[in-house]
Amino acid sequence: MASLDNYLQPIALYLLLVWGGARASVPEMRTSLVFGYRLMLLALALNALLALSHMFVDTWPLVRFFVQGESEPMGTVWQRAARLGRYCGIFNQPVEAGIAYGLGLFAWGQLFLAERRLNLSLFYLLAMLLLGGLLSVSKVFLMVAVPLFACWVLINRQELPLKCLQATHGWWAIGVVTVFVALMAWRWQGVNRLKKTLGLADQVGSRGFWSRLTGKRFGEADSNVLTAFREVWENAPLQGFGFGLRRGFDNAYLEFFYQGGSVGLMLYLAVLVWLGLLGRRVLSWSRSEGSMLLLILIFVVVAGLGAPVLTINRSSILLWLLLIMFLELDARRYQVGNS
Repeated sequence: MASLDNYLQPIALYLLLVWGGARASVPEMRTSLVFGYRLMLLALALNALLALSHMFVDTWPLVRFFVQGESEPMGTVWQRAARLGRYCGIFNQPVEAGIAYGLGLFAWGQLFLAERRLNLSLFYLLAMLLLGGLLSVSKVFLMVAVPLFACWVLINRQELPLKCLQATHGWWAIGVVTVFVALMAWRWQGVNRLKKTLGLADQVGSRGFWSRLTGKRFGEADSNVLTAFREVWENAPLQGFGFGLRRGFDNAYLEFFYQGGSVGLMLYLAVLVWLGLLGRRVLSWSRSEGSMLLLILIFVVVAGLGAPVLTINRSSILLWLLLIMFLELDARRYQVGNS
């Protein structure tokens, strides 16, 4: 049932948002979208503070109400990650935190452009997003989300320079937080893990690079993902094994293929195509938001090699909220344009 819930969540969110905004105008929906950005960023900033506090106090008594698998012999995924210095706040595992903070970067960019005046708090929020993603030591955040956010900045550089040049106090805010984190690094057990992760950039082309980069998901003939793909292909290539089997999937394509066979995988690819079409439509009336959606598509495609981004617990809710709100906003603009 837990696996089925992950598929039903987007439908429930869609029905809730459509019902709530049934009579909303385009300006009202855009206002709601900006409010959603603010709420999302505030929640992620608070989670980053919770993750940071784990350096000083044991946050498990609070976090245990949010994470899964307390009865596991070696502890939960959250506990095992924390022992390595990878702090996730209320997210079950580092990859969930990495996905959430990656989406937060794009939301921050849109909110920054939407602000009519410079707001110091936005720069503190950006610093907290970077801090939260850094503390999780998630490859999805460090190697996928951050470079894609940099691409978004380059694409929208004509709209950004004036605000960025005027925001001297904002960069000071980020600098203060950066210095604080540097001073606290001596208490962070994840420093070595972070160095090891960032050091992968110097190992491109070396033997076993893809295995190390993907956490042994790819790069070896007997990797977990390839072994599971072969298992489905040999036993249930059309319909898969359904939702009854309790196992974790470290790959979005594998999850849909394992549970739904070729039919499930094709439906997943269809969702990716739909996301691309939505991004192209939005691009026709908003350069910044359309480019954000297309870069989120790249994020989902690439990050999907390491996690089921569209169905993973908790962080997928943030993604679907953004996508559904843009879908409704685009549909409402289309109705207004044809009325």
